Amino acid sequence: MDFELFRPVLERAVRRRSATSKGGRPGFDAVLKFKMLVLQSLHGLALGRTTYLVRDRLSWMRFCGLGPGDAVPDANTLWDFREALITAGAFDDLFQRLDRAISEAGYLPMSGQIVDATLVSAPRQRNTEAKKQTIKEGKVPEDWRDKPAKLRQKDRDARWTVKFSKGKVRKDGTPQGDIAIPHFGYKNHVSIDRKHGIIRRALVTDAAAADGARLREGLIDPAKTASDVWADSAYRSEANEAFLAKAGKVSRIHRKKPKGKPMPRATARANAVKSRIRSRVEHVFAEMKGEGSDGAGHLDHRPRPRQGSDHARQHGLQHEALVLARPSGRTRLICARPGALPGGMPPILGARHPLHTTRPGKISDRNADHNLIERPATCGAVQGRFPEVSILP
Repeated sequence: MDFELFRPVLERAVRRRSATSKGGRPGFDAVLKFKMLVLQSLHGLALGRTTYLVRDRLSWMRFCGLGPGDAVPDANTLWDFREALITAGAFDDLFQRLDRAISEAGYLPMSGQIVDATLVSAPRQRNTEAKKQTIKEGKVPEDWRDKPAKLRQKDRDARWTVKFSKGKVRKDGTPQGDIAIPHFGYKNHVSIDRKHGIIRRALVTDAAAADGARLREGLIDPAKTASDVWADSAYRSEANEAFLAKAGKVSRIHRKKPKGKPMPRATARANAVKSRIRSRVEHVFAEMKGEGSDGAGHLDHRPRPRQGSDHARQHGLQHEALVLARPSGRTRLICARPGALPGGMPPILGARHPLHTTRPGKISDRNADHNLIERPATCGAVQGRFPEVSILP
């Protein structure tokens, strides 16, 4: 991926933010800062930690085009740059350029599209019922207005919702009621192409936003040659069916169970066939929550949003990071000493701590020493698929 294709959009957003500046030392390159934001969002790091790892890891330096001893933007510089992108509304333009580059590389969306949504947690707010109501009305509580420091710590865009999960059947065979799980945060709505699993359209809302209504808000790509659209039963409605028919699309959306009646066998079989295709979107969410965060989908370890910032667009950056980091199929392995990983890899000079595997195909950097070097995966050792911007210590 040539990040130079993003330069016009990045520089236009930065110029708009710094149009009134006079003199001073030249700023850091916009593409460099954007690469660091991609790494930060992809790995769920704080901005300060991102700066440290760019200085510390040779693989991160190479990705950012830096060398040992080169100056690296600090956390405040990255924060200001991200705020400039949000203020200028540059993320949509960046995503369109990325989608165009993916298509030009031969990954054409020709096999239909799959639509789904996933919840993203945010730090929970401790507000009174009166303040919650004021925030829902789009207003700022009076006692926050004269306290800018406190207002910066309050996320006024996230919302509460309840996610229902089916309870397990008891030992005696009697069914158990659904389990209601409260959730505070945001919701990522994505549309991926069926063949390549690449996000083509994305939308970020608060967690309380209904899934079905978002289908008509830009998630359907009219440029796709295939007309099939897969989605779960939350997207089944007369309005959506009419919208898809008008757009020339064929609905493959799951049908809902009749209220108070058992699911007809023919409908259940049809839904099962659709699920085999629709389930591919879950792999995208697994990448997003397993590789790009702390493993549970939380966007913790990030600075608190500033006053007046668009929190939803901050969460939307992970879409760009996810697509930029699609696996390339390369196989790499880092090994520290015999027995650290399966396969009997030989030791590496200078390595003092073993790497810990968290699951097949993923290697954690916990307790890893930065003197480790890359080696081809041989001798039956763990083999993982790392993306082009993958971080190897």
